[in-house]
Amino acid sequence: MPPEAGHAEGQPHGAAPLRVYLVESWFSHAPGADGAGWPPEHEVEVELEVSRRAPGELTVRLALETSAPDVRLRVVYACDYAVDDDVPDAEVEAIVFGAAPGVLYPCLREEVTRLTANSRLGPYPLPFLPPPLQRLERFAMPGSVDDEDGGKDAA
Repeated sequence: MPPEAGHAEGQPHGAAPLRVYLVESWFSHAPGADGAGWPPEHEVEVELEVSRRAPGELTVRLALETSAPDVRLRVVYACDYAVDDDVPDAEVEAIVFGAAPGVLYPCLREEVTRLTANSRLGPYPLPFLPPPLQRLERFAMPGSVDDEDGGKDAA
């Protein structure tokens, strides 16, 4: 079955990516950091955030942050999606946890490499595939049928 007009192949029904953009990008390390590579004691956090910016528009942000003694790195990319108002929350979750990381992670990975490639620490080695994203709890989008107060607390 061919994809519907205006619907990107591989994207859940009722959603289409509008734009992908860099939100934040920075890297710093102390002058004393030598060329011995990245410190083994650093931690990497990957966060996924979703919000409805306007009716029919969903924004998904993927952020990577790492810190070690004297080393800081943060990169955030976002993707805006056009989402039909009648799309159920289960399909919105498919966008958030399925399609969006596949769109955003390659951009994030490229930016991390660009930022760190010529540093004294060398390029930061991110894996080719995104790390697994943990679903903490089922969420209700403001104004959706699953939102108990009908979106009244959304500002």
